[in-house]
Amino acid sequence: MATATITADEFVRRLDQLPAPIPMGRIFGLAKKGTVAVGMDADVVIFDPESKGVRSARTHFSKADRSIFEGFDVKGKVERTIVGGRVAFENGKLMAERGSGRFIARKPTHFARQPEVKA
Repeated sequence: MATATITADEFVRRLDQLPAPIPMGRIFGLAKKGTVAVGMDADVVIFDPESKGVRSARTHFSKADRSIFEGFDVKGKVERTIVGGRVAFENGKLMAERGSGRFIARKPTHFARQPEVKA
């Protein structure tokens, strides 16, 4: 959105309110994802499009000691991530507890139906 021709409000409206032909969760075979509604997984990302920073392996939550994006200037930053109704990331700190994630079994998506892709 750094060079967007729409406002942040319009961006959110398009993502949230306009009817999509196929909800994102369904595209990836995840029935309880992609919609904010009662009974769905409450996964939300709060994003600051104006924040600026530099990518570095030192600030990522990974065991890798390098990043192919090392030193890249970036605009936009995740401020908070809420997973299953609980804050998992906030103000640069990973708050999710080890083992709090869960495996979600899913059916193959439309990509698996392509002859060149082995399921």
